Amino acid sequence: MKILYVDKVEGAYVICRSSDEEEIHRFALPIEDAPAGVKKDDCIVIDDEGNAVIDQERTKAYKLSPKKRRRR
Repeated sequence: MKILYVDKVEGAYVICRSSDEEEIHRFALPIEDAPAGVKKDDCIVIDDEGNAVIDQERTKAYKLSPKKRRRR
C-alpha cells in the first residue's frame, strides 16, 4: 500500500508527495490514474493491485494536522 498526498491538480496531472517521512518524493500522477474527483490536500491510497482511492479519514486527519497548518 502506498499513501500519497495531493499538493495540487494541474492540467492532466495530479502533483503528489509520498508518505515517506525520511525523504520527500514528489511526482506527477496522470489524472486518468487518479481517483475521480481528486483535489488539493486529498490523501490517496494505492493498494497492491494498483487501485487508487481517496481515503476520506486520512484526508480529514491530514487537513487538521499541525504539519499541514505549518506548510500553508
